[in-house]
Amino acid sequence: MKGLRKIAANRALWMILLAVVVASVSGLAQTSGQIVVTNSSCAQLQITRVRLIAGGNAFHTFTVGRTISIGQMTINFTHTRRPDTVRLEFTHGGQSGQTDIPAPGQVSFACGTIRVTVAGTGPPPPYFSITTNKQQYVPGETITFTIYSPSQCSSASIRSTRPDGTIAVQNLGNLAAGQTRMVQGRAGDVTGTRTAKLYCGTTPVADTTFTIGQPTPPACTVRTPNTPSGPDSGIIGQSLSFTTGGAACSQGHAVHYR
Repeated sequence: MKGLRKIAANRALWMILLAVVVASVSGLAQTSGQIVVTNSSCAQLQITRVRLIAGGNAFHTFTVGRTISIGQMTINFTHTRRPDTVRLEFTHGGQSGQTDIPAPGQVSFACGTIRVTVAGTGPPPPYFSITTNKQQYVPGETITFTIYSPSQCSSASIRSTRPDGTIAVQNLGNLAAGQTRMVQGRAGDVTGTRTAKLYCGTTPVADTTFTIGQPTPPACTVRTPNTPSGPDSGIIGQSLSFTTGGAACSQGHAVHYR
């Protein structure tokens, strides 16, 4: 009888533990979040995949497969685990890329900005930001940066990394809290992609990318030539000569008649 009572007691204990485990699992809180992608410069941006990451490890991946032209896209997600980073994978212009965004947080990428909010973290904190008035420039062209400072920064600067690794520094001095400032710079002579980072003191707080390339030469237009003059008949194998003129290239290039 004692043995039977012991078995019954153990079985009851296991049932209690199982009930506790089931209750814990069924009571897992869902974490919800939102990804807002702002495309300001890419003609066609396709969001392919999103990975939720915590502690450096991706714990959930889902496919998006949505395309956005200039404008904004919102992607919602839910999971029982809370991410500290969201990785967005995308394609544009035939190239693939990915960007990691702190959750919550905001970053700039090739086509614009990505903002991630997570429920339960309160309203998203304000962020420093830096953007350019367009994505591509030619050497010597004026670049206009728009900078937003949510809090005071007594020693701000823009540091642009050139393709050869050297850095151009533009000191901005004091930025007041809530200030938006327009700053102008000059596109350098070396072509390639630049990364401009906004610093508060020695800390990078925002960044943006742009490209400097050679200007596309204007199209050459050719003036219509005069009607050719020459014989209006001939025989097979005979060589015939014609004369024309009046054609000219708008860029001064030589023209050829065929």
